[in-house]
Amino acid sequence: MYDPLHDSCPGPQQQHHLTTPAGTIRCAKVIIASNGYSAQNLHPSVQGRTLPVLSSVVVTRPLTPIELATIKLTSQRLVMDTRALKYYFRLLPDQRLLFGGRGAITGKDADKPRYREHLLAALADTFSCLRGIQAEYFWSGWVSVALDDYPRIYSPSPGVFTSMGYCGAGVTFTQLAGQRVAQLAMGAELPALPFYQSALPRFPFARFRRLGQRLYYYVHR
Repeated sequence: MYDPLHDSCPGPQQQHHLTTPAGTIRCAKVIIASNGYSAQNLHPSVQGRTLPVLSSVVVTRPLTPIELATIKLTSQRLVMDTRALKYYFRLLPDQRLLFGGRGAITGKDADKPRYREHLLAALADTFSCLRGIQAEYFWSGWVSVALDDYPRIYSPSPGVFTSMGYCGAGVTFTQLAGQRVAQLAMGAELPALPFYQSALPRFPFARFRRLGQRLYYYVHR
């Protein structure tokens, strides 16, 4: 938890106080790298600048040789389509098919069966030979969506550094982002790329983001 009342004067000696159940940490620099799991009131400099969105995944039983030959997936690389609300899939090493897409709006609804069934229906539409196949595994997790679908690594406030807004495509990017945000915190100059030279834009009417998300899902589904 960020406590603005404990900030001293801006500058190199500014102190941040992070309050945890086990105690308080005092430091001159803070890195926010929790992406979709960041609390909305974590720090005022990033508040209202990302939207946590649930991404859900189903994993099938191992596919038979005939099913594998029919769907013609031979690579284990991730594939995604070009829809506004994308589906993505990957053949796993044990020949199971992982298939994912956007899930529930709120965390309390994440495990409801209808979201698993929605993904299975989309899987069947993508691979008609797998119609009727069931999910042996189903889970959801939060991704952080930026208003312009573009991740950032920057300093939103003195002594605060962040890497956020991956929009569900951060598995590869974060391997570099960890290095870059550390360099930034140590005062290094980052490459002249938009990732590092601009701030996350603030959502207009940020308090109504969930309503906007519901409307967006309704239109694009």
